[in-house]
This record gives sequence, C-alpha cells and structure tokens, in this order.
Amino acid sequence: MNTTEIIPTALREFLAANEGKRFEFDATKHPEMEVHSVEFFPLDSLPLTSFEIDTYEYHLNHGEPGKDPELRYEIEGIDLIQGCNSYEPDGILVYFPLLKEFGSWDCDHRIITIYPSVEWEDIENSLPNFVNGQWYPHLAEQTLLRPWADLRCSGLEPLPAE
Repeated sequence: MNTTEIIPTALREFLAANEGKRFEFDATKHPEMEVHSVEFFPLDSLPLTSFEIDTYEYHLNHGEPGKDPELRYEIEGIDLIQGCNSYEPDGILVYFPLLKEFGSWDCDHRIITIYPSVEWEDIENSLPNFVNGQWYPHLAEQTLLRPWADLRCSGLEPLPAE
C-alpha cells in the first residue's frame, strides 16, 4: 500500500515542503513539553505500522475493560515522526487510515488516543501541543480509542494477550 495516497492532502503537502527540516519548539511559549524538537519522515518513506493496544492497560488505568481485559488489538497507522529529542518517536503522532483520524500511541501503556475531527491544518498550527498531547492531554482535545465500541473498528478481531 502506498502510504502517500492515503494520507490527507494537506499533510502530504506539508511533508513535501518540509522534508529534512527539524522543528524546534520554544519552551518559553510552550512550558509543558516532553518533546522539544521533531523531524518528520520523508513523504516517500512514511511507514505503515501496526500499533498494538492491550485491553489490560485500558482496564487498569482507565476502567475500560472492553469485552475482555486480556485482549489486544492491532491498529494500522502511518507513523509521522521519524526522530525527536527525548523519547522513542514511535507513535508520537500517527495518522490512522481506518479511523481517518490523527492520534497518538503510548508505547509504554499500549493505548491509542485520537484527536477527533482534527484536520492537519489544526495540528500544523499547534504542532507542539499535538506532539506533546499524550503527556499533557489538556493541550489537545483527545479521546481514548476503544476498538470494541468504535464502529469503525468493527472488522478488527481481538487477539489473545501475550
């Protein structure tokens, strides 16, 4: 699958115009940040990745067991951040084609948060907030992805926990 064909046009144009650019965030304007600088994947290298979520973490940390607190789901997404200053960049900012939404994957807790009804232009205009959204949820309106309750995920089969 060619990932450039399934991302929004505005994102495609942004990536083409900013290839190789490192974005630095001003800590005086954005004091709540874990990530202070990011570099996006080049347009022709956007990876389609399978992001695993674990319902036990939803149960433990969010009171959300879904159908069974011992399941996992794999959600395909296009990882956008190639590098950053302080964390593994995996999942910091993702476009989820199935959902047609942007979001974030927390690799430590194995949860996905999505930014409902957000267009790329919204993210571009508040990039530090969205890049740091998983650590500071009040910076960017978000919701927890619940694949067992989201109709867009109805075709996904849960897998047994490992």
